[in-house]
Amino acid sequence: MEKDSIIDKLTGCDVVLLCGVSGSGKTTLARELAGHGFTHLSLDGIMWDEFGDFSPDEFMIYSRKAQELLTARLNETIARGCKAVVDATLCKRSKRDEYRELLDRAGASYTLVYCNADTATLRERLHRRNAAPGREAAIVTDEMLDRFLKGFQPPMDDEPHIYLYR
Repeated sequence: MEKDSIIDKLTGCDVVLLCGVSGSGKTTLARELAGHGFTHLSLDGIMWDEFGDFSPDEFMIYSRKAQELLTARLNETIARGCKAVVDATLCKRSKRDEYRELLDRAGASYTLVYCNADTATLRERLHRRNAAPGREAAIVTDEMLDRFLKGFQPPMDDEPHIYLYR
């Protein structure tokens, strides 16, 4: 799908849920959507704002609290009647189900976008990103990427989604 056509398609919903492993292009797409009026809710951004420049070993320690903050900010954004893009891996079906249930209860329309890239591209992007970590660019080692890839549950046919290979 071409970049312009996906942006056009996504601007018609209240919330865009992005899923994919680190380096798959989620943040790039989220930034594009922010330019079209979406509030960019970034799990990495929240972790950076709340916990600073943490080590890869601390990721799991802080991840749960950051996830709670992300959910609270999404609820606030919806309550204000604003559009949002959720920039997080959403690597498990159960996590995506939680978000869908939350959005259904809120009466918000949403679209799930599965961002993907081949492993070599992911590694190259992450090596580049790791050289200059920051607010929306947490360090992801090769070992972490391998774990993420092994544990990632891509959306299945019964999960309506847009597949975006970036």
